[in-house]
Amino acid sequence: LENEIVVVPEQWPSEFGPLALVEAMALGRPVVAGNIGSIPDFIQDGFNGFLAEYNTPQQFAEKIVWLLKNKEKARAMGERAKETGQILFEKDQGQKTLGFYKALIEGRGG
Repeated sequence: LENEIVVVPEQWPSEFGPLALVEAMALGRPVVAGNIGSIPDFIQDGFNGFLAEYNTPQQFAEKIVWLLKNKEKARAMGERAKETGQILFEKDQGQKTLGFYKALIEGRGG
């Protein structure tokens, strides 16, 4: 399990983003996802996952390789993703979601 990463190569914008992204984050997996639609609302590039331009396989590959070569940093990134992803499933998720978006707007990263 320590080498598991999740790649979400989304190619079309959506309002909420792919469920696989949220599930991966909730499980504490480092994610490489397309920088499209609502995905950047969840992933803060380099903090709790990586964003790659949606039509650039080379960017996806570089970020995947980086995660595989930097296991401790990937693990820490996955833990931060888990903290971010958990706000969607907690009892007071509405307030936490508002706080998350407020932090994003203010540039604090949730």
